[in-house]
Amino acid sequence: MAPAWEQRKLGEFGSVAMCKRIYKEQTSEQGDVPFFKIGTFGANPDAFISNELFEDFKCIYPYPTPGTLLISAAGSIGRVVEYQGEKAYFQDSNIVWLEHDHRLNDAFLKPLYSRIEWGLEGSTIKRLYNKDLLSAEVTVPGGREQKEIGQFFAKLDNLITLHQRKYCGVASWMLGVALVRLGSESDGAFGEMKHVLR
Repeated sequence: MAPAWEQRKLGEFGSVAMCKRIYKEQTSEQGDVPFFKIGTFGANPDAFISNELFEDFKCIYPYPTPGTLLISAAGSIGRVVEYQGEKAYFQDSNIVWLEHDHRLNDAFLKPLYSRIEWGLEGSTIKRLYNKDLLSAEVTVPGGREQKEIGQFFAKLDNLITLHQRKYCGVASWMLGVALVRLGSESDGAFGEMKHVLR
């Protein structure tokens, strides 16, 4: 029989970590290493830092390891991106992670983050403060069960992604066929649209 799940606070497993602050004058529009700000988190970067600065900061200050779950602490609060180990640097205080003692399995933690109702502060601009992350209450099973649950959700995510790609591919193909067919008729759809717009 599996051990009972326990109610815990994330702060019991570790602390909040973040990259060292990068100042605007240390960035450029082109460069060696992508610098992700909250507006580009999980998307394409619009700023870069030098490789030299990256290597110095990576060695001296906190830096995520591959598999670390990065969390947005501003903007779309609680959005999670798994760090894959690529050369990249992340905006301090807006992109953070739970530096934990591995009693939590990251594959389990990823879907768990989506279930947390963050107690947010701020009147207009909401923000996830370190204390909010650390005081978040979670229910946690034993290590083996965490691993199994994490693997299940990872497989489910992959399956959903595959179906979305398949659907998008089929929809694009159908749209292409429809446009070719409509365009090949005498006036085609464009003639029909002109007629409707008159």
